[in-house]
Amino acid sequence: MNLAELFKKKPKRFLSIDFGQAFIKILYLESMAVGLSLLSHDVKKISFTDQGKPEIINFIKTFIEKNSILEKDAYLNIADPDSILIKHLTLPHLPKQEILGAAKWQLKDIIPDDLESYISSWQIVKEFVDEQGAKKNLLVFALAKKDAVNRHTSLIAESGLSPVSISTDPFNYSNILRHCKETGETQAILDINYKDSAICVYKNTKLQFIRRLPYSTEKIVSSLTGTILSDKGKIDLSEERACEIIEESGIPQDSSALLKDNIKAMQVVSLIRPILEQLVRELGLSFEYYSSNYKEEMPSALYISGEGSGLKNLGDHLSKELNIKVSRIPLPDCLRVQGAQRDRLEKDQGYILSPVGSGLADIHSINLLPKEIRAKRTELLKEGTLRVFFITFTVIFLFLLLFVRIQAKDYQGRLKNANRHLQAIREIKILNKDIEEKEALVAELRAAKIPADGLLRLISSIVPPEVMLDELYLDQTGHKLTIKGTITAKEQIVEKVLTLFMEKMERSPFFIEATLASSVRGQDGQIFEIRGDLAH
Repeated sequence: MNLAELFKKKPKRFLSIDFGQAFIKILYLESMAVGLSLLSHDVKKISFTDQGKPEIINFIKTFIEKNSILEKDAYLNIADPDSILIKHLTLPHLPKQEILGAAKWQLKDIIPDDLESYISSWQIVKEFVDEQGAKKNLLVFALAKKDAVNRHTSLIAESGLSPVSISTDPFNYSNILRHCKETGETQAILDINYKDSAICVYKNTKLQFIRRLPYSTEKIVSSLTGTILSDKGKIDLSEERACEIIEESGIPQDSSALLKDNIKAMQVVSLIRPILEQLVRELGLSFEYYSSNYKEEMPSALYISGEGSGLKNLGDHLSKELNIKVSRIPLPDCLRVQGAQRDRLEKDQGYILSPVGSGLADIHSINLLPKEIRAKRTELLKEGTLRVFFITFTVIFLFLLLFVRIQAKDYQGRLKNANRHLQAIREIKILNKDIEEKEALVAELRAAKIPADGLLRLISSIVPPEVMLDELYLDQTGHKLTIKGTITAKEQIVEKVLTLFMEKMERSPFFIEATLASSVRGQDGQIFEIRGDLAH
């Protein structure tokens, strides 16, 4: 794993924000050992225009404040089909670092705009061997317009958050299927949104086929908006009233039933039937195209999700018309839902599944985050990691320093005792040396003409108590005696002590004259040298 992948580790708690076609959904999630925990969520219908920008930012900030969220990491989902393109390409088996370069030649013929104006990400769907025996890869590419991505990341930045990943619905559902145990080998998902829908086919949870369909919540509402006849006469159905009918009745099962305001269920069915028939026809054609062109089996199940997945009885209608098992896409097995959130889950399940899937992304998932944001985030994470390393190192260093100090204190005690013994030994050695030197001097004096015993007794008797003799040197030939020593008295009386010492020497019968050769202040006292002329 390289350094960039190391920094893709999912944060402990984070936000997942879905910018849908008519709704914004925000989830507060917590990473667990396996999967996620849904702590809080909210859904709001909103206008994704420049005029709606302040409302979006306010919605995000209010959610953050309400839930006391300190974390800044956010996973983004962009559902706008005009901003994100998804294309499948077949390429020869290549090293990963060469795939994007090879794909650009094919994408240039598919993408109407300049390829440089898109941010791209890709996945390997499957590896196979063609009829000629060549290894090939089926890959799916996601291409997002840079200006659209920048619009959404600026909304996140102005909300005080930092984007971690950018994806889109079909790839988020792939993450959902990867964590569902009940799904088969080949599944299809009908993603119904406010402006359009998409049919996605997954093989082993990988997106293998996608097609946009001319069906949407907006078209269903629009088909019911207008004037209809009832027993009470003409009824003008506004968009708001049409939404109420859809929410309350969905696709009426009993066409003879009467709805609110004496509106006949048969009238509602007749108005939305053309759209439903078109949806069934397009789904059937899509499955046949997938099976024949991809040489794969038909999907074993069709799941419904998205902003318009809550239409009552839609699953039963599609199951009957297509002869296939149809249900709402299940929640992933790895998702835990808090008690307060579980009450709203039945209503909001279709809204929140895509942002849940975005939060389940791993290092192999599609990520359309711009390179400059990735680089900045990587640098920040590097700095944070280095800061953690530094703090850890500092704590370890301080611990070691404390340990060393304790050890040093112990060794200091031992050293102090050793120094005492060493000092005693040193003093004994010095004393032995002085004794040896004096014995040598005595031997020399005894061998000379001058009576050594008398000379030594004289010096011993006249030496002041403040004077410590270090060296005596007798020159028998020159009749001179040199005395070296140290005065331990205070500096103010040094001269007096020396003068008194030399006067006593000169008054003795052994010396003619005593001269001070040197006197220097040393560390242990005044170091002096006296030269005396001996009588002969």
